[in-house]
Amino acid sequence: MKYTVILGADAALECAWQVAELLYPDAVRLSLASTDRFNFDLSPLLQHYAPAETRVFVALDGRAVNYARHGLIAQVQLAGYRLISLVSPQAMVDASVRVGANVYIGPGANIGPECVLGMGSWLDRRVVLDREVKLGACVTLDSAVVLGNQVSIGKGSTLGLATVALPGTVVGKRCEWLLGTALPRQLPDNSLYDELMPQGARVFRY
Repeated sequence: MKYTVILGADAALECAWQVAELLYPDAVRLSLASTDRFNFDLSPLLQHYAPAETRVFVALDGRAVNYARHGLIAQVQLAGYRLISLVSPQAMVDASVRVGANVYIGPGANIGPECVLGMGSWLDRRVVLDREVKLGACVTLDSAVVLGNQVSIGKGSTLGLATVALPGTVVGKRCEWLLGTALPRQLPDNSLYDELMPQGARVFRY
């Protein structure tokens, strides 16, 4: 490919750029404009970089539950661009791990055997996954998250700083656990736990 483009916004773009510079010295950084943090202007990419010559990584902020990252990845794919993943040279990833498109693995992460990382997943610094962990599309794991063996995290879910999941824990789709403590063994779809709602809530969209 002639061009490697790292595009997105805010802190996620900065993190991705730091890793991309190590992997792709000639990479280009594009900061995207948005009025609502959901719809992003892709014209800087579309006008200057042909899909046949360009590979792209999409970096958006960590709250995957808002669909913004998933939506932007879909737009880039529909425009014909090839997506790449960014794996920090300071991360340890077992050779058997299945890494989807547009996955970020930050410095100090340790990913064990037979894990599956869904498209668009974001694994921040010092994340540790034991054996056979499965992440759905656009899952976000903040720094120092530790997941035991055979943990399953559903599509679009976010686990906050230093969250710990015991072996066999199952988290549903579109959940947010932002308490930074041990997860319960099961979280149903659309669950939300944070400092304002430590007892939890269910978020339904119509």
